[in-house]
Amino acid sequence: MHFGLRPNNSSKRTLAYGSRRLTQALADQMKIRVLPIAFILVAFGAGAQSSPAPREDSAVLSAVTHKLCDLAKANSASGYDVLPNTNEGATSDIWPGPGSLDQYAAHSLAKRNSTTHSLPSMYLCTSIRLVPAAWLHDFRGWAWFHAAFPGSASVLRLSLPGYSRNGNVAVVLVSTTSGPLASGGNYWILQKVHGKWVVVKQLLAWVS
Repeated sequence: MHFGLRPNNSSKRTLAYGSRRLTQALADQMKIRVLPIAFILVAFGAGAQSSPAPREDSAVLSAVTHKLCDLAKANSASGYDVLPNTNEGATSDIWPGPGSLDQYAAHSLAKRNSTTHSLPSMYLCTSIRLVPAAWLHDFRGWAWFHAAFPGSASVLRLSLPGYSRNGNVAVVLVSTTSGPLASGGNYWILQKVHGKWVVVKQLLAWVS
C-alpha cells in the first residue's frame, strides 16, 4: 500500500523549474570563480616578455657591425677584426651594468650570455671577418694569431643583445683585443627608431 502523495502536473512543473534554477545558480557560481582566474592568466600572459626573435638579434648586431665598418672606413683603419661566430669570451666580461644602463636590459644581457650561443647572421664588411670560434680555442700568442690571420688587427667579440622590458632598447657588449695590454669592452646602447635599430651611445665596460 502506498501512502505517499502522488505529485500532480503542477507539482512536476514546480520541481522541474526549481531544478533548472538550481543548475543555473551552480553554473553562475562556477563562472564567477573561473572568470577571475582566466583574467589573471590572460593578464599575466600579456605582461610577460617572450624571447626575442632571431631576426631581432640579427637586426641589432647588424646595426653594431655596420657602425663598426663605418668607423673603420672613416678612420682609414688598416687590417680587419677577427670575429668568432659565438658569444664565447664575451660572457665572462658581462656584469649587470652601471646605473646609467637600463637595468632590465642589463640583466637580460647577463642572462642571455650566461651560456655560449652561436651569433645570428649579421651585416659584415671587409673590416670584419667571421670565423669559427673553435679556431681561437688553441690561441698560442699574438705572433701565432697574425700568422694564422695575415693582415688582421684584433679579435672582436660580440655578445647577444639584452633588451629593455618594452623591447625598444638593446644593449650589446662589444670587446676588442689586439695585444696583451690592449683590450677593452664597451656597452653599446641601441634604440629602435621607426622600426630600425640605431646606436645611440657607448659606455665603458672594462679596459686592460
